[in-house]
Amino acid sequence: MYIPQVLDLALKSKTYLVGEGVTLADIITICALFNIMTKTCESSFLAPFPNLIRYGFISMNLLREEIYELFASYVLRS
Repeated sequence: MYIPQVLDLALKSKTYLVGEGVTLADIITICALFNIMTKTCESSFLAPFPNLIRYGFISMNLLREEIYELFASYVLRS
């Protein structure tokens, strides 16, 4: 099995890899998949992996919000 297949199967019944929220496992996985999902792969390659696509969109949006909030709180403290 290829990594996308394994991840897609693991995410079939879950939103995140571990637990009910974003964890370090999700952050590492999204960082590893980001270039693949956005720049390298064609949509036809990702089409058989709907759970991985859903996971990517959810995680990237949540991480973007978390990073923004972290940055904003740091700037406001300075």
